[in-house]
Amino acid sequence: SLPDMAQVAPVYSGIVKANIHTSKPEVLLVGNDYGMELVTGRCDAFNGLLLEYNSEEQWSQLLPSQSGFYVPGDAKGTAVVETSQGPVYFVTQNQSHSLAFTDKESSPSIMIQPQQSDVGIEYQVDGKSYRQELYYGSGFLSQSSRKIRLPAGARSIELIAANGTRRAVAPPSSKNQNI
Repeated sequence: SLPDMAQVAPVYSGIVKANIHTSKPEVLLVGNDYGMELVTGRCDAFNGLLLEYNSEEQWSQLLPSQSGFYVPGDAKGTAVVETSQGPVYFVTQNQSHSLAFTDKESSPSIMIQPQQSDVGIEYQVDGKSYRQELYYGSGFLSQSSRKIRLPAGARSIELIAANGTRRAVAPPSSKNQNI
């Protein structure tokens, strides 16, 4: 189940990302709906939310004052663009300006550019296995870049093509390199 703050208004888009320190999943959520009927009023109690997967294997919420992720408008779309300095998370809002967020801290990482036919990636960090699907579009009228950022300690990296074939990718010897 999701924390209460994730259920106060409609959620329209989100980005799943890995925590830069623990490699555990985090989710950035945005929403609200200003297009409701006059009698009903707007569904605008949501200010964006960062959820993190905690050690009890449950989702916990970080309030905007803790995470710095604050989106109070009629947000409908999210996308992430991977840059050499780290990911930039974009949020679009109806009849308002777009917002951009970055992680507070940077961490050494490996950047991988999948081939056109790749649909997934599997890798290990600190003895734990992770699997991630790769998309060409990931939200409402938005599309993230197809680059994948993995923690610098990622090993046993394999890209998976649509036909099921696997291709091993060797991590670079130095940090913050592209593959």
